[in-house]
Order: sequence, then C-alpha cells, then structure tokens
Amino acid sequence: QLTIYKNAQRLFPRSYKGFNNAAYVYLKMGDDANAASELEKANQLSPGMPCVQNNLGVVAAKAKDDENARKMFEAAKAQGFNANYNLGILMIRKGEYQNAINAFAGRTCTHNIALAQLLSGNDNAAMSTLDCAPESAHTAYLKAVIQARRNNAGQVITNLTKAIQLDPAMKAKAAKDREFIRFFNQADFQALVR
Repeated sequence: QLTIYKNAQRLFPRSYKGFNNAAYVYLKMGDDANAASELEKANQLSPGMPCVQNNLGVVAAKAKDDENARKMFEAAKAQGFNANYNLGILMIRKGEYQNAINAFAGRTCTHNIALAQLLSGNDNAAMSTLDCAPESAHTAYLKAVIQARRNNAGQVITNLTKAIQLDPAMKAKAAKDREFIRFFNQADFQALVR
C-alpha cells in the first residue's frame, strides 16, 4: 500500500491525498514520525482538510498530547468528519468512561469499547465486546484482567499466554500489573512472566 501512495505523491505532488494516505499506513505500521511528516505535507497542500486533521489528532494522541489531539479531532468533526471514536479514546484517558461509551455509539467489537465498559463497572458487557473483537494482544490481556477480577486463575493464565504470544512486551507489563496481584505468588503466573 505504501508503495502505491508514494507513487501517487510522485505523480500528483500537489494533491494532499497521497500524503494523507501514506501517513495512515505509517500509523498502522507504528511509524509515528514518518506519519507526522507526511501529514504536515498534506496539511500544507490543503490546509484544514478534515481527514488530515483527524490523522494529525491521532499522531498527537499517540504522543500523549491530548489537548492538541482533541483540538484536531474537534476541527475534523466541525467539518462533518466522524471523529467520535478518537474523541472517545481521549475520554477514557480523562476517566470519562460513560461519555466514551456514548462517543463509541454505532461501533462494536473493539478493545477500546470493552475497556470503557470495564472501567465503567460493566465487566459482562466488556467480555461480550472482547469476544467479538479482533484477536490481539490487547484484547487477550484485557480478557485476563477481567478474569483476574473474577478470580478465575485458569482463564487468567490462558489469556495472558495468548497476549504474550502475540506481543512479548505484555510479559513485563503483566509482571507488575496490580490487576494480577493475587496471582503474583502462583507458580503458573511466575512461570509465565519470567
């Protein structure tokens, strides 16, 4: 995909679209620096385009610059772009869980919706959402957290094992996550996080 968008930039250097789309691919790849660079070019070519503003908000949010992220998302939304999901993620960070759930209206089966549901005290809804969400390390990890709150040791280990297989960085996170404190001294848990 990136090659296609790089070719589009070469063929249509005055169009913001190739730069915005390349930035989207870079964001998916976790390359925030290149995404930001592409978005700056897109914004110079067509200032204030809502899809570009939204993507600039994503870059800001990933950099934990929530104030600028919110401004970008609101600017995109003011032009008719649906930035509610991204605003919902910022609401989770602020502890506004019910507002986040409301912002996610119309979306289903994502890790972030389940996180807002869990943090608002509805672990049954969160588990249902995770069951239909795409498999990922974050999805499996959140399932483990729910099972830890339910004191279901077997499912904690099963889900943490899956999370660590999908993303080895989850091992260090789980080793010190207070959600799992009652399992810290159990042999199965220790074997998993060592």
